[in-house]
Amino acid sequence: MSLWGLELARFARTRRLVPLLAIFLLCGFGGPALARYLPELLKSQTSENVTIIVGKARPVDGISMFTSNAQQLGLFVSVVIAAGILAIDAKPGLSAFYRTRVRPFDRVVVPRYVVTAGVVSGCYVLGALAAWYETVVLLGHLDAARYLLGVGLTGLYLWFAIAVVALSASLTRSVVGAAGAAIGILLALPILGLLPVARPWLPSTLLGAQVGLAGPTPAGDYLRAAAVAALATAGVLAAALARFRHREV
Repeated sequence: MSLWGLELARFARTRRLVPLLAIFLLCGFGGPALARYLPELLKSQTSENVTIIVGKARPVDGISMFTSNAQQLGLFVSVVIAAGILAIDAKPGLSAFYRTRVRPFDRVVVPRYVVTAGVVSGCYVLGALAAWYETVVLLGHLDAARYLLGVGLTGLYLWFAIAVVALSASLTRSVVGAAGAAIGILLALPILGLLPVARPWLPSTLLGAQVGLAGPTPAGDYLRAAAVAALATAGVLAAALARFRHREV
């Protein structure tokens, strides 16, 4: 079996695919449904002394409910799973086995990165399509082209996030360390995005594309962030590979 086939089999045999699918699909089906019925639930809880005024849910509200959960809980689980796969040096014996038998070491890391990022983004796509279906059925029309563009931009961010995990794994020797460092970096980017001059250029800006393109936000607002995310993904992955190659067991 090739290393590519091995990584695909790893997801199936270790059942890492199960939590990813479960989280994104649950958010996809549940988010729009919650947006649809939440106003009615709130109204049923009102009393004579308290009045809650809630507007009718719009299609963009359903997508917002989906992304707020999928991009937090889903991204967290994705980072933890990716850290478990990419933190190769967390197991010195296995690391030594690979380094003495597979050269260059990129042949071990690249399949792990590509398969992991592909599975994570694929699970997100399935969740996003579920959210699209639920939103159209319960809340109203969504522009298909704009929505799919939002899915693609979010997927680009996920490939960047997994590249950050790979870099973190190349700098640490534990799964916890790799996951913690990656989460810290990914959380720092939105904080940096509080600066208006930086926001249009940050990869984290792409996390708003799904909701923005379900609404009236121009697609051009995400072009700079998409370009930076693509370049940053390549650069971060290259740095991770260089670090893995020169690391001593």
